[in-house]
Formats: sequence, C-alpha cells, structure tokens
Amino acid sequence: MACLDTTFIDWLRGNERAKKKYEELRSDVVENQQQLSASIIAVYELEKAAELSRDPAKDLNLVRDLLSELVILELDEPAVDLASELYWDLSKKGKLMGNLIF
Repeated sequence: MACLDTTFIDWLRGNERAKKKYEELRSDVVENQQQLSASIIAVYELEKAAELSRDPAKDLNLVRDLLSELVILELDEPAVDLASELYWDLSKKGKLMGNLIF
C-alpha cells in the first residue's frame, strides 16, 4: 500500500511532477490490486491548503475527490509510538528529514 504524505500537496497546486507521480501510483495500484492511502495528518494538510487557496471551493472539491479514492489511516497510540522511535533513531544517526507522523 502506497501512502501519500503531506508533500503531496504539490498535486493540489498543479505541480506536473506530483501529477505524474500520482498517475504512476494509480496505475501501479490498479495493476497490482493495491490501495493508495494517506494519514489523517495528510488529510488535514490537504484540506488546510485548499481552504487557504485562491479558489477554496474548487480546491476542496479536488481534495475530496482525491480522498474518496484513498484509504485514510488513523493516528493511534501504536503509530505515535513508532513515529517517536523512528524520529529518535534517525535523529541519533543525523538523518532527520523533518517530523515523522504516520
């Protein structure tokens, strides 16, 4: 299962690279009978960006259409524990890439 992260917001902004990646993921999902997903945090980020855009109504519709195709992953205590452990481990190794939230 591929999981879209909050950087996928570029799709909403019309970024061609993000659009192409999304189409690749969708094709892979169809071919391999998999699902696309996003965390509840990514849902928040996408909806927030849509609300702040120049055309909130249009962009919220785009986001909701996208979300209707995804499995939304909830944030629970085991996920928070794992994210914390991964963050700490990457921090010790000097390989942090920003906040990790699943």
